[in-house]
Amino acid sequence: MPYYVFRRLKWLLVLAVLVTACDSSPGGLPAPPPEDDGEEFSDELPDWPVRLSDDWTVVKPETAGVRQTHLGEASLWALRIERLRSLVVVKDGAIIMEKYFNGAQPDDLFDVRSVTKSIVSSLVAIALGSGQIPNLDTPIGDNLGSLMDEMPDENREVTFRDLLTMSGGWQYNEWSGTSFGDWLTSGETERWVLMQPRLHEPGTHFTYNSAAVHLLGVLTQQFVPGTLIDYADAELFQPLGITRRRWEMLGSGYPNGGAGIDLTARDLARIGQLYLQDGWSGDERILPEGWVTEATTPHWEWRSTFQPLEEMSYGYLWWTDDNGGDPVFFAWGWGGQFVYVKPSSRLVVVTTTNWSGVDSEPGGESALAHEAMYLIHDHVVPAVDRED
Repeated sequence: MPYYVFRRLKWLLVLAVLVTACDSSPGGLPAPPPEDDGEEFSDELPDWPVRLSDDWTVVKPETAGVRQTHLGEASLWALRIERLRSLVVVKDGAIIMEKYFNGAQPDDLFDVRSVTKSIVSSLVAIALGSGQIPNLDTPIGDNLGSLMDEMPDENREVTFRDLLTMSGGWQYNEWSGTSFGDWLTSGETERWVLMQPRLHEPGTHFTYNSAAVHLLGVLTQQFVPGTLIDYADAELFQPLGITRRRWEMLGSGYPNGGAGIDLTARDLARIGQLYLQDGWSGDERILPEGWVTEATTPHWEWRSTFQPLEEMSYGYLWWTDDNGGDPVFFAWGWGGQFVYVKPSSRLVVVTTTNWSGVDSEPGGESALAHEAMYLIHDHVVPAVDRED
């Protein structure tokens, strides 16, 4: 039995004991702790689309049509995830739940690993919309300067679109191999990617590849003014009201485009809300028209399972799930860092965890990521969508 399944069954047993011992709320669970903690709540939801450079509006769940008792049940499940650090739920453009765990605080910057990839995707979109990148079928060609000197000619045909869809074609094994560590410790993080053997024609085969997404960030920097970080600050973060961030710099002098950004939980929610609003912040368009649909639509025919999700695929550095005909999409970082968006519910959910050292524990990273997604999919989403 997979360890994440064992842990889930264990907590189901604990929950059954709690329900038997204490039936003090309408849902049959112990009454959840008070949510306000001195928080000032607005009586109204913000105008749509939300202007994301403003402070978040915080409302009681009932203002957004959600029962506090339903969210209280989700809170109980959150408490059971030992490494969970934050849970932020945004409904109709307002925060209806914001919780921090295990010593975390609202102003903490969380290392969200591969959520970085979805942000790099957004920077490509902005550069594309401004005409700085001609089109997504622009090849690497001669656009990487001295990095091209030793690169095999066959790699020149790899395009922005190939890098966005994880289909550059290079030999690489991140999920069950050592490629990620080999890349980071290579001492030449850009050249290392370019010199890997090609196994597939570009655009034909999905291979999850953080190193190639880093190369996408390096490539994008060649088309925009200043550094990629300067561009992100000016064109994405500042327009969204994001004033604090960290971005890991590699020895080459480029920011780690595969897994290097640290943001607060509230600011991660701004990224999700931007995509929920089709690229708008108030009356300002941040992402070009049509980008959100294209980026969050599956670009592959395959579907995979990551319980509780059963219809997952991939867009432009965003994961997708058909969700039984009610599509969702999400940014996913190692160890359960999620920015989950359900358009039909006007819902954004953020989770962050303490992933450091998790692989030394039973179940490792996979168990932690499963727990975070179960919290979102099986507890937060049903709480928001329940009509009783």
